[in-house]
Amino acid sequence: DARHISLRIFKKDGGIVRSYFSNDLAPDVSGVNIPLYWIRPFQALSSKKGAHRFCWDLRYDDYHRELNDKYSSSFPIAAIYRQTVPEPEAPLVMPGMYRIELQVDGKKYTQFLEVKMDPHVQTPPEELQRQFDLSITTYGYCYITQRYLLMNEPLREMLTLAAPKLSGDRLDSLKLLE
Repeated sequence: DARHISLRIFKKDGGIVRSYFSNDLAPDVSGVNIPLYWIRPFQALSSKKGAHRFCWDLRYDDYHRELNDKYSSSFPIAAIYRQTVPEPEAPLVMPGMYRIELQVDGKKYTQFLEVKMDPHVQTPPEELQRQFDLSITTYGYCYITQRYLLMNEPLREMLTLAAPKLSGDRLDSLKLLE
């Protein structure tokens, strides 16, 4: 089927939360550090005609999936059968209203969705907001750090190759730089 389908979730203020596309590829899980039966199966957005069920995990987009597999294929030790996802996980959304936009071959369908607080959780809204803010900030810094590490891998390889050719103060400076 050649149809192009997208599903996007937006915050009330219009900011994008999550995007799914019919041409999304399943992540490469070869070489992961756990048995494959622990990993949550990839959920593709179907482009076939008919009614389909699609589950949003109530998380923001996973920015880490665009990074090198070396950094995105680490799984936690607290595995859940067929539900374990790579670390770090994107933050969960806050309770509130969200706009869901399904686009099929250029035609948009919009629906609103309310994410409600678990009634068993008694965390005050202000504290929940503080936890969310910290989660978003930490996730962002983790992503920036991983991008920095990836960008600097060629430099680190050059430093490793140069080390045997240096001695004294130059070698000390190189080790300090590394």
